[in-house]
Amino acid sequence: MKPWLIIILFFKFSLSYLPVLGQQQYDTAEKISELKIKLTDDNLKKEKGDILLQLTELYWKNNPQKAIKVGKESIGYFEKNNPKKLPDALINTAISFYYNGNVDSTIVYTLKIFSLNSKYLSTEKKGVSYNLLSVAYKHKSDYPNSLAYGTKAIATFRQVKDSLRLAGALDNIASTYRLMGNYEQALSYSLDGLQIFENQQDSTGIARCLANISTLYSNLKDYKKSKEYHQKTLLFALKIEDAFFLADTYNNYAAIFNETNQLDSAYFYYQKALNLYQKVKSPTGMATVQQNLGELYLKQGEVPKSIAHLTQAYTLFHSLSHNADLVDACINLAEAYQQANNFDQALQYYNQAVEISQKIGNVPLQKRALKGKQQLLIENKLYKEAYSTLRSYYQLKDSIENVDVKEKVAELDKKYQTEKKEKEIAHLKISKQKQKNTLYFLSIGIITLFLFSFFWWNFLRNKRKREAAYNKLKVIQMQQNEKQLRNELEFKNRELATKVINIQERNNLLKEYLQIINNIKDNSCQDVMPELNHLKREIKAKLNSKKEWDDFQSYFEQVNADFSKSLFDINQNLTENDFRLATLLKLGMNNHEISGILSITSQSTKNALYRLKNKLKLDKHTSLRSYIRNL
Repeated sequence: MKPWLIIILFFKFSLSYLPVLGQQQYDTAEKISELKIKLTDDNLKKEKGDILLQLTELYWKNNPQKAIKVGKESIGYFEKNNPKKLPDALINTAISFYYNGNVDSTIVYTLKIFSLNSKYLSTEKKGVSYNLLSVAYKHKSDYPNSLAYGTKAIATFRQVKDSLRLAGALDNIASTYRLMGNYEQALSYSLDGLQIFENQQDSTGIARCLANISTLYSNLKDYKKSKEYHQKTLLFALKIEDAFFLADTYNNYAAIFNETNQLDSAYFYYQKALNLYQKVKSPTGMATVQQNLGELYLKQGEVPKSIAHLTQAYTLFHSLSHNADLVDACINLAEAYQQANNFDQALQYYNQAVEISQKIGNVPLQKRALKGKQQLLIENKLYKEAYSTLRSYYQLKDSIENVDVKEKVAELDKKYQTEKKEKEIAHLKISKQKQKNTLYFLSIGIITLFLFSFFWWNFLRNKRKREAAYNKLKVIQMQQNEKQLRNELEFKNRELATKVINIQERNNLLKEYLQIINNIKDNSCQDVMPELNHLKREIKAKLNSKKEWDDFQSYFEQVNADFSKSLFDINQNLTENDFRLATLLKLGMNNHEISGILSITSQSTKNALYRLKNKLKLDKHTSLRSYIRNL
């Protein structure tokens, strides 16, 4: 191959892999290839089990079916060779089943861990297993079991002082409470988890907590707040480069647009989510998006498209045994067929929804199915059947309310009986006291007065102590909050500086590439000139790209919220280049670094700084850099 052609291909390859997500996928594939080669190396036979564990983790999200296969192989290996590592293999395989949408198998393989010899099962592994069971049972809508195992996981991680896993368990149990409708408890757990993740500067954990809080506000119909949290989640999701989590984020973001009737935006994000779910081969994710698209098309009145998507969701949920989601799909299909005037199909799906929801004990879905069925029967003038369905609906409603009422009545009755007995005892005591002499009453009065005085004095003293302790605690808390805010600002400014340096290094590299191309052009034939010129234009476009600056400016504004406003208040005629220059000065960049980042000469940088100083109306004795840093 000719040398100039090799260079062109190299440049094209480099430019095409500038997005980091693509690079990460390439790195994962490369790691998998390396591990596969190691498996065939006879010198590494003793390390086979650990290699299989690593492979399982790499396959989790990219190819969960392969992860299951490799995970089972690792279980077989450790059963024969090293039982101490068997819990790791079982946990990895259980997680692989979860990503493949097979929650029942996740539970089966996790429970196997507790049947192992206790000397192989560490406290930490118990905590991981408890949390995994909590997640799996939540996915099956078995909230009591989810809460029970989630509580055990939290207690275990606190025992071993594993902060990050504790934060994950707190966020998981928060989502269970949210699904149960206990939003106050859910928010409390989410905020506890978020605080730990922020202290540990764990971007993935922060993103998951923000997503949970966003969904909570969406459930409360506070879509403005939900959207605000979800925009933060999306920034982190793009940063951590987790395709599976990014798909969940897109799907939830679309749901907010769907609820606020911004259907074009909802469709756009649903499609992005579906593409990623298909890429990571997540049947649960694909089924969820199909269901959401079906609801969206039904809202738009496009019934055939709605039925097509909902049927796909129904088939996937049925194969995964996700009963609660299956009921939801049945109700949506019934509503779609009802709009299409297909009475038989609509009634069939309503009946199926009632049957399954009754079987799994999901009362809200059962009520929704009964209500929809009753409306369908009325539309078709089947009043007798509609009345029977309505009775079932109200009996179900009354049975729930009656249980609550009976419990409250029993509680009130118990209080009443207790108070009645206390009054009878008090009356008896009064009767006996009347028989005693005046001296006894006087003695009691003096003792009572003394005790009252003592307790009152003691009460005031304790109150002063509590107030002093509270004020001291408040001061400490304020100091801690102030320290945390300073640390966060320093961390974000370091991130901004790193990003700017990356931009500078990339620009320098691209300039070197331009110089190489110019040298090649001088010594090359005319046949390759078009391709070299095209490549040169591509590199210049990358150098002059505005998108990266816009992304950087957006993140900078989050850290320094009032900076641009302060500049604008001084001079409303500042240009975009003036703002860029001021931003770099704020980050402490010198003239040489600014020249490299903005791709201009040193003299141009000096001229630009002089013009900016004049526009900010600074006298010759005032340092522009000091002024910007203190702004």
